[in-house]
Amino acid sequence: MKQRFLASTLNLRDGVEVFIYPPCEGKCQVLFLFLGTRRRLKIVCRPQFSVLLKEIAKDQSLETSLALAHLDLDDSTAAFLNFLEGEGIVAFGNPIATDLLPAAYVEQYKRQMYFLLDVLKQPELAIAAQKRIFDACIVVLGLGAVGSNILQQLCMVGFRHFTIADYAVVEKNDVARTPYAVGREMGKPKTL
Repeated sequence: MKQRFLASTLNLRDGVEVFIYPPCEGKCQVLFLFLGTRRRLKIVCRPQFSVLLKEIAKDQSLETSLALAHLDLDDSTAAFLNFLEGEGIVAFGNPIATDLLPAAYVEQYKRQMYFLLDVLKQPELAIAAQKRIFDACIVVLGLGAVGSNILQQLCMVGFRHFTIADYAVVEKNDVARTPYAVGREMGKPKTL
């Protein structure tokens, strides 16, 4: 188990903020804030583990981080690293790396995928959920104030294929309520 740590790259996960309180009575409090879900996790640990967290945040090997924190990879350190991995605070390698989605798409929606990882707790499930979004075809009926905003939100989550139906034309009141309508389009169909 310990060799797995040394053989892998350990990274502090994107989207997790770490707040380390000053040591008190030989213990240190650490607050983890998951930005996507707003989940908060507060732990009490040895001061050396808080130093290790600071070192893991740097772009260096785990061996270097352990040495700078004056720690050995003993059972308690391995248990701490397992805890961090299990809670989604650190990851070995890139947890959202996949061949199922285009690299540019993963880069664009990586915060979304980390959010899914925080909720679903397993990289395979998060990737599968984003793949379903990537492959889905959505039908949007109506491009008024509600429909156009829903369409915009769906695009921001990663949906890409749409069938849009609205048989109305752009009216004066649409210009103020929808992101797509401009004054020069009044009288034209909302969809083609």
